[in-house]
Amino acid sequence: DWLDGPYDYQPTDDGTGYIIHPLNGVTYEGELFVPSVRESDGLPVVGVDGFQYRERLLAVRFESDSQVKYIGSFEGCTGIEFVDIPKTVETIGDYAFYGCTMLRDVTLNEGLQYIGISCFEGCKSLKSIKLPSTLKVLREKAFRVCTALETVEFDDGIDFYDNFSYGFYNNVFDGCENLHTVKLPYNPDTTFIIPMATFSWCGNLKSIEFPANTHRIEQMAFYRSGIERLDLTKIELEKPFYLQGYYTFAACESLKSVKAKGKVRFDGLYTFEECTALETVTFTG
Repeated sequence: DWLDGPYDYQPTDDGTGYIIHPLNGVTYEGELFVPSVRESDGLPVVGVDGFQYRERLLAVRFESDSQVKYIGSFEGCTGIEFVDIPKTVETIGDYAFYGCTMLRDVTLNEGLQYIGISCFEGCKSLKSIKLPSTLKVLREKAFRVCTALETVEFDDGIDFYDNFSYGFYNNVFDGCENLHTVKLPYNPDTTFIIPMATFSWCGNLKSIEFPANTHRIEQMAFYRSGIERLDLTKIELEKPFYLQGYYTFAACESLKSVKAKGKVRFDGLYTFEECTALETVTFTG
């Protein structure tokens, strides 16, 4: 029904709203406008999905009173430069903006809980990102090879633990070659783990401050990064702090010094393999 715009309205499982999909045979170009309700019955639009590889799309906008909670696939929409994500969104799905090479402006609002697998991977124009306090799950490769990405800020309120599971996955910023500033979260009510290959191949990342509640840095977390001086002395946990797995800081060819104190545990091999500039290693306490 074209009264409702050029969309396929698919009802949610509980029938209380719609997820809009593209209609077959319709060319979507320019700005995609997502309505807040279906005009014909007044039920809310709570999701948008299935617009992958619409290369003529340039932006995605949502009505001011949007009720969208889920954003699905715009994968391969290489023309999109701007996405106005509503504050109601809780989930950005797997591969949602994968390969959107022109995407340069996206705001992740409070209320967002889940960022999917490879969600923004290969968004080579994206320069900065701020992760909100409500985020519970950051899936693997979410921002991998975002080669223009320069700054990343985690809100201090973030707690990736949910019962016994941990929601920060591997390779999230792997290959972000221009990343130079990272602010990690400090939440005294929980511990923080830097997963496998999080910042591997981040050659411009020359320094980083580890929050006091850091419990573990996993294998290849900073492999071939640009770290120059590794200072772990601000980590203040009663239980041991682990450098876990293989090659955690291996091939960091600019690394000159390492400082740590307290109960540091090496649970792996080749932690500083091929750190050819390394001059001093100091452990105290």
